[in-house]
Amino acid sequence: MTKEEWKEYNKKRKDYLKQYHIKNKKKRNEYNVEYRIKNNEKVNEYTKNYKLKNPHLQRHYEAVRRTRIKNSTKNIKLVKEFYKNCPEGYEVDHIIPLSKGGLHSVENLQYLTPKENRIKKDRIYA
Repeated sequence: MTKEEWKEYNKKRKDYLKQYHIKNKKKRNEYNVEYRIKNNEKVNEYTKNYKLKNPHLQRHYEAVRRTRIKNSTKNIKLVKEFYKNCPEGYEVDHIIPLSKGGLHSVENLQYLTPKENRIKKDRIYA
C-alpha cells in the first residue's frame, strides 16, 4: 500500500467511525452505562490511576467545577439541607446540568436513583 493509499484509507476509516458514532450514540451510551455498572471496581481503579497520573488535570477540573458552583449558588443553606435530606438509595442531580448553565439552587435539584442519574448524565430533559 502506498503512502497516498494509506492516507486515503485512514481518512475513509475516520469518516466511517465518526458517522457510526453519530448514528449509534444512544446505543453506545446505554452500553457504557451497563459496562460501568457491571465493571464498577475496574472503572473505579482506572479512574483512580488516571487521577494519580494526571494530578494537574484533576486539579483543573475540580477548580472549574468549584468556580461554576460558587458562581451559581443562590442560597447555600437550602442547597445543603436538600443534600442532607437525600433519601437512601438516591443521589442529588441537577435538572439543568451545571455544564449547560444550570444553577446550583434547590429549584434546579432533584433526587434520582444512581442508575437513572448515570443514564441522564449531563442531558436536559423537557
